[in-house]
Amino acid sequence: MEILEISEFIKTKRKEKKWSQSDLAEYANLARSTISKIENGFTEDVGMLKVLEILDLLGYELVVRDKGRPPTLEELTDGK
Repeated sequence: MEILEISEFIKTKRKEKKWSQSDLAEYANLARSTISKIENGFTEDVGMLKVLEILDLLGYELVVRDKGRPPTLEELTDGK
């Protein structure tokens, strides 16, 4: 998953929860402008820990695996 895909994923999941950017910012103890930057792919100023915290609040985690490896059965059944 590329960073722009992660940005769009975060935006989509936030909207599915019916949270505004301000809501997510409050839950993550971040500025709303930081959430906006992340969702719009401007992540050069945003640390990875902030992205991981947001994913956690949304009920997701970032998983790293070998490049080119097909997904495991568990990954497929979990919808990853």
